[in-house]
Amino acid sequence: MAKRVIDENSLTAVADAIRARSGTTDALRYPEGFVSAIGAISGGGGISAEDIAKRTIGKITLPDSMTEIGRFAFAYCDALVMDKLPDNLTFVGMNAFIGCASLALKELPSGVGTIQQYAFTGCTALALTELPPNVNVSNLQIFKGCKALRISRMPENATAVGNQAFADCTSITEMTFPSAMKTVHVNAFANCTGLTNVTFEGTPTTIGNTAFTGCTNLTTINVPWAEGAVANAPWGAVNAAIHYGYTGG
Repeated sequence: MAKRVIDENSLTAVADAIRARSGTTDALRYPEGFVSAIGAISGGGGISAEDIAKRTIGKITLPDSMTEIGRFAFAYCDALVMDKLPDNLTFVGMNAFIGCASLALKELPSGVGTIQQYAFTGCTALALTELPPNVNVSNLQIFKGCKALRISRMPENATAVGNQAFADCTSITEMTFPSAMKTVHVNAFANCTGLTNVTFEGTPTTIGNTAFTGCTNLTTINVPWAEGAVANAPWGAVNAAIHYGYTGG
């Protein structure tokens, strides 16, 4: 049976299918004009309520008018492909893309501010090289297991990195924490075996004692503070040399 393209007549059925899976009434939120913009959804013959329910979605494009993608919206749709997320997106809910192994996005919209727990867990093809400047990365396991992720710097305004937020992201090779960073939770970068170099530009209040556990190739941690100023060193990085009083260069 051919897939039905989303249009004004099928939108309700699709929304109902998403809500049935997510247990919420707001899996996809959108402003006035979304229905008229829904024609922008394309690729793979369209998307239907059956696709949502059976997790057989292929390539789609969401309209730029969409501002939020709620919890479980595309969970475990392992064939899901998108060239990009909506330009006006600000919110990605819990488990929204968990297990979407074919999702190979290279960037997130600049206005994304909230990513809830497990939002991109297990998106093994996700190929981001940077994150939006104001995005919150403090939630649990938001990018855990994203093995193609290649970011090298935390968002400029982020103040915390969540428990296992970047665990098992094996393609990350270096990481810089801007001066706004105050807390790096336990296991935040656990088992990032490609990580070799970490630099802090400011002095956080807390770094969890296992923040870098399993980072077997992490050999250098550059910090501007004096030895003993931040507890729990070496924060799980058993092979790392810590360079205290580091000022760059």
